[in-house]
Amino acid sequence: MPASVSLSFTVDKQTVEQLNRLAEATDRQRSWILEQALRAYLKTHAWQVEDIRQALAEADDGDFATDDKMAETFASFDRPPGQR
Repeated sequence: MPASVSLSFTVDKQTVEQLNRLAEATDRQRSWILEQALRAYLKTHAWQVEDIRQALAEADDGDFATDDKMAETFASFDRPPGQR
């Protein structure tokens, strides 16, 4: 199991109250709920960082859509989804 590190940050009173209610309702420690929330957030948003890195690498390589492909894509927005 990885070593634990303490974090400290400030949140508004309403958020703390919601956290306290959730901890009580689920019979969990606040720290456990916060750790789970942070893990879920990082997992959910980690793809964005990788997607941006990939897009920048493609742009650096000059890999862009052609004008014709862009026109075709924009024109497809005028058609129903099943006809795109």
